[in-house]
Amino acid sequence: MNEYRDCVNPDVLLIVAGMIVTRSSVVSPDDKRGLNIAGFDTHAPLLINRFILGFDAVNGAEAPSEEEK
Repeated sequence: MNEYRDCVNPDVLLIVAGMIVTRSSVVSPDDKRGLNIAGFDTHAPLLINRFILGFDAVNGAEAPSEEEK
């Protein structure tokens, strides 16, 4: 993913949705532009949508836009 971001688009997001919980993931735990979902229910599409739009799950708010940073 880092190579892809270096060569193509540094702002690309990665979302991996697994149907069952496992101990492995292709999303690095420290990748702030990556989302790993274990299990998939009716809440997953909203979670994915918020992630794409910049929702900050840690702080419970929309992440600041580029102009606000």
